[in-house]
Amino acid sequence: MTAIEVRPAHGAGHGDEVGHGHADHPPTSTGLDHRKLLMWAFLASDCMFFASLIATYMINRGRTEDLGVGPFPHEILDIRRSLRRRPRSPPTSRTHDVRRPSEPMTFPSFPPALAVPVLHGGVPDPTGWLHSDWSVEPTVVLGVVALVAAYLAWTGPLNRRRPGSAERPVAGGQVASFLAGSAVLLVALGPPLDDWADHYLLSAHMLQHLLLTLVVAPLWLLGTPAWVLQPLLRWRAVAAVGYVLTRPVVAFALPGFVFTLWHVPILYEAALRAEPIHILEHQLFLATALLGWWPLLGTLPAWPRLSLPLQCLYLFAQTIPGGVVGAIITLAQPGLYAPYDTAPRLFGLGVATDQEIAGLLMWVATSTVYLALVTVIFFRWAAREEANDREPAAARGRPSALGGS
Repeated sequence: MTAIEVRPAHGAGHGDEVGHGHADHPPTSTGLDHRKLLMWAFLASDCMFFASLIATYMINRGRTEDLGVGPFPHEILDIRRSLRRRPRSPPTSRTHDVRRPSEPMTFPSFPPALAVPVLHGGVPDPTGWLHSDWSVEPTVVLGVVALVAAYLAWTGPLNRRRPGSAERPVAGGQVASFLAGSAVLLVALGPPLDDWADHYLLSAHMLQHLLLTLVVAPLWLLGTPAWVLQPLLRWRAVAAVGYVLTRPVVAFALPGFVFTLWHVPILYEAALRAEPIHILEHQLFLATALLGWWPLLGTLPAWPRLSLPLQCLYLFAQTIPGGVVGAIITLAQPGLYAPYDTAPRLFGLGVATDQEIAGLLMWVATSTVYLALVTVIFFRWAAREEANDREPAAARGRPSALGGS
């Protein structure tokens, strides 16, 4: 007797569809799953979108009023002029200085008399090696050390002493991720980067913010086992609020709103001039960044992650707030944030170049990170779908154990 080939049963009348894979994947004229084609089209459009933005910047950044053409970047995205809401007088010369660094500020901000490079309550500019005093903030170090000690104790000896420790595993990669995130936090808020950000360079301040939101927050989430957060679900109110905050719409909108709001000049300058406000700014960045990464890296099943295709769409949406704010900072008239106008210049970076680098960090660097993650997640999803499509074909090719001689 010949072997009997067993086909998966999908119901009467679906025999033809079995030959092409899953019943829910009908055959197409191209022979490819339309979902995969749509995802490839999405990735291509995403790349074209950001390429057009970057090309627009590169074309417009070199224009000067001597060319007699426009509009110019500083005219389109001059936040100071738009907030003053008063008519612009015609220039007396086509070669007038478009930057006007000494122009008094009449938009909502601190009075011009306070526009001095001495920040954070009159602390003088550091003058040590690499323009840093190399003194760490005690509260930052103590806070990070206490957090790491609590994490290591709770996931280590305290976990092993409690019954059922085998059901509460901690992978070595998780510990490494949490420790790495804590180390990056110390780098971001320590010398020399913190001194450069507080006293000299807008670009250093922007890099500091990106390290907090794009590196520290995801590493902390990767390093936190689900059972560490599980006790939060014992309180019904906390479980309900946490579920709402970790839903994609809220997790996208809240961090984007906070990040955008703090880059409004009046709030940005307030954080530079008052240490308590600066601490609040960084704490909000970290807290909301943890929410923003949760739909991708969350560990609690009660607050579930997004599926892989939706993660790609979510990451694409995450490029929008930083891209918009970064483009405004990059193309705006130099001197957007007053405290840096008169700050001593480091490394040969003028006010305009420093502001452009800061804007490009937010605009291009963040988008590059998100698009790289979109690519990785997409190929993971595509590989999984290919494996699922091959399973029925492999099952059809295997002879049944019912066959006999």
